[in-house]
Amino acid sequence: MSEADARGEDRVLTIVGIGVDGLAGLSPRAWAALDGATTIHGSPRQLALLDGADSLSATPRKPLSRPLMPGLVGDVREALDHGGVFLASGDPMFFGLGATIARIVPDFGGRIASIPSPSSVSLAAARLGWPLAEIPTVNLLTRSPAMLLPHMFPGARFFVLCADAEGPASVAEYLTSQGAGHAQVHVFSELTPDGGQHHVTTASDLARQRGGEWSDLVMLAVEMPSGTWSGPAHGLASHAPGLADDVFEHDGQITKQIPRSVVMSLLRPYPGALLRDVGGGSGSISIEWIRAAAGARSECFEADPVRRARIERNARRLGIDVDHHVLQLRGAAPQIAPTTPYFPLADAPDAVFIGGGLTAEGMLDWAWGALRAGGRLVATAVTAEAEALLHAHRDVYGGQILRLGVEHLRPLGRYSGWEPTRNLVIYFCDKPEQPNAGESALQEGGPEAT
Repeated sequence: MSEADARGEDRVLTIVGIGVDGLAGLSPRAWAALDGATTIHGSPRQLALLDGADSLSATPRKPLSRPLMPGLVGDVREALDHGGVFLASGDPMFFGLGATIARIVPDFGGRIASIPSPSSVSLAAARLGWPLAEIPTVNLLTRSPAMLLPHMFPGARFFVLCADAEGPASVAEYLTSQGAGHAQVHVFSELTPDGGQHHVTTASDLARQRGGEWSDLVMLAVEMPSGTWSGPAHGLASHAPGLADDVFEHDGQITKQIPRSVVMSLLRPYPGALLRDVGGGSGSISIEWIRAAAGARSECFEADPVRRARIERNARRLGIDVDHHVLQLRGAAPQIAPTTPYFPLADAPDAVFIGGGLTAEGMLDWAWGALRAGGRLVATAVTAEAEALLHAHRDVYGGQILRLGVEHLRPLGRYSGWEPTRNLVIYFCDKPEQPNAGESALQEGGPEAT
């Protein structure tokens, strides 16, 4: 235990935002924090910006580890115990190091004091006269350009944070591949309140300028064409549930478009909510859930490794972040339990969907037990045996059951006729704050297809 812990004092970790203009852009408060630091942590580029400060010449400097994790955890602990200060680009809490540290500091009994400089996005918005609060920023520092897809709709504007000088061309190539080559792209490099580079072009032209004339400190502002355009992204602009079935790669194991729309309305996604999707199939439910609300996450259970790989491909193609735990793929349920820091056992899902494996032993009990109080369970069945389990669960815990039938108009000789699909039974129930004293009436059954 540190001396500060022994005294019961709050420990504060200071993060100083520094811009391309270096020392000249620091506020008196930032200078005071650096002058009082026992150690200054930062990237080699940021630490080099301090070379002109005589008052900091004797202060030890420690470059951030690469990769950042898990070394950052030790650096945070050291800084809290001994009064270290971190340097971060621009506004530390805006897609910056501060946001990462914010997830670590509470574990060591500390809190953050962030001293921001203007972010590159705020500087770009000021140059363009764009209302910053109304325009999203897409972080591609460690992500694929496919993350842009949810933001690509007629007339959309968005900022893009790039990892390096190659980023603008990669973004432009993706925009062009999606039929938006005539989107206008502003390339900003080395931005300061008083200077920096600003280049205006189209996505198709920028795609041919690999590397360009800008540094690694580069970002973009994109203006999508108004009206409609042809290309793969067209038709995916709406985030309302019910993407066409052929948008997904699948082997037939998919919750079809119309039933999926109904299921999604019953699941009720909202910003930041966590879904547990059992029997992922093609991943359509998890993907629609994440698309429907900002910050929504899903852990998707699928026993078949071939289907898990297919789910990942579908997610990446549709702009879903698989690499940063927005969509977490898992094996068979209920044998596998969440183990990663992003999905600890205490992080109960806000909703559970069972689209496959319903008759697996203990499945409904496992799903219901995992669901947080106030959360919602939605389960579907196509066999009489699976439906019986839903009725048994309803008898104990309540909820509603509906049967959905869909008919499509198909050719019938020289005419047309209605062709019905297999009916789908849908059960949905909200988990009460106080558990029901009754015992589960669930019965064991044979394996339900996943």
